[in-house]
Amino acid sequence: MDLKKVLIIEDDAIVATVYRNLLNNRGYEALVETDGVKGLARLREWKPDAVLLDIMLPGVNGVEILKKIRADDDSGAVPVLVFTNAFVSNMVEIAKISGATHVFSKSTLTSRQLLEALAMVVPGAPALASVNPLPAGIQIPGATVDTTFDQQRTVPGSVPSTDGVHIRGTVLPNLPPRGSSPATEFFHRSGGAVAARTPSDPPPASVIELPHAKVRNEFLQGVNASMHQVRLQLYDLSRASNEQSQAGILEKLYKHIRSLGGSAGLAGFQPAADLCSAFEILLQELHQKPKHLNPSIQRTVANTVDSLTDLLVQRLEGNLLADPAPNILVVDDEVLSRRAVTFALEKARLTAHEVSDPKEALHLATRQPYDLIFLDVQMPEINGFDLCTQIRAQVINQKTPVIFVTGMSDFKSRVRSTLSGATDLIAKPFMFFELTVKAVSTLLQARSQRGEKKTTIAA
Repeated sequence: MDLKKVLIIEDDAIVATVYRNLLNNRGYEALVETDGVKGLARLREWKPDAVLLDIMLPGVNGVEILKKIRADDDSGAVPVLVFTNAFVSNMVEIAKISGATHVFSKSTLTSRQLLEALAMVVPGAPALASVNPLPAGIQIPGATVDTTFDQQRTVPGSVPSTDGVHIRGTVLPNLPPRGSSPATEFFHRSGGAVAARTPSDPPPASVIELPHAKVRNEFLQGVNASMHQVRLQLYDLSRASNEQSQAGILEKLYKHIRSLGGSAGLAGFQPAADLCSAFEILLQELHQKPKHLNPSIQRTVANTVDSLTDLLVQRLEGNLLADPAPNILVVDDEVLSRRAVTFALEKARLTAHEVSDPKEALHLATRQPYDLIFLDVQMPEINGFDLCTQIRAQVINQKTPVIFVTGMSDFKSRVRSTLSGATDLIAKPFMFFELTVKAVSTLLQARSQRGEKKTTIAA
């Protein structure tokens, strides 16, 4: 029987390779084109049974490519599965209107969902329930997999590292084997590299692995090197002396985070993928307008990389941004400032309760818990510093993250915000997506620490 052909139009080489390998391993014939125009030419020549199309293509974007596909008499009926960024909500609707068969968010897409979607739209597609053994020579030593597709839990094998990985400026060695001292175990669990540890039980003679588990293992094998590159680019950005240099580094960072997010989503690490999805948009905007790279945004970028590292170290799964929906409070006596904050939150599909009176805010904060609080500093009767101190005095919101959004961003104000109990500070005027990223990062960090919807790969 002829293999079903899938054309992948995706400019990120790493993500495209993940898709291609996944499909080839599942009985499809998959080809990759990293350019929209070349993708169209390949489509007409190769005549695939389905197309995987990324919306965020350079030059001619994916929407234009989709419209050209639908306008072509020969290819107009081919199923087109579109990938987009969850934080660009209008793109989802545009893709649907333009004729997408399915629209997926990269941050939430799993290998199973992709295979299920293809099985639905491609007649004669490989059966989803079949399990293919890995070809000889590429089994992953020390990996065991539950063979129930819906209940996969992988214990990956050890991943060698030649020189450690820079995390928060510290060179980390390989993770310890089982049986290490509690102190060593704690060091690696709390701040160590993301590489996996070898299980105590010997691996079976032959390993049968499902595609989802294979994608997960491949991601874990490469994630340390990826984060190392991100750290190096972050260091270069801090030393860049002009906007042209900054723009070049920001473009590299954007592409790296975009690639990392797509791979994390397919591997099942949704919190990391969610953060990458928001982060990549901020980096793209900064690449286009590097003059906006002020000290506040530089801190946000650096802190986001730290948060991403933590999420990957913990290997968190599940949707930490929902169920329950975060309860957010925004306090600012100026209506335009409040609206700016809530608008930035809406980009992440987050809703907030707006309050103009700091006394009312204190009343609310003493009676109900919040997941995140944004405060202005210069407000009548009670300024933001004092309000934060009084909120911290209440047990109910003693550990709730509090972020100041203020024009007072000098060193003295930052020190005072810290002393009052604030978690962070954003300087006005701010880029909308700086606040979006800050909110997403802070919520993910807080919920991961509380263990909400937290599931990690058994070690």
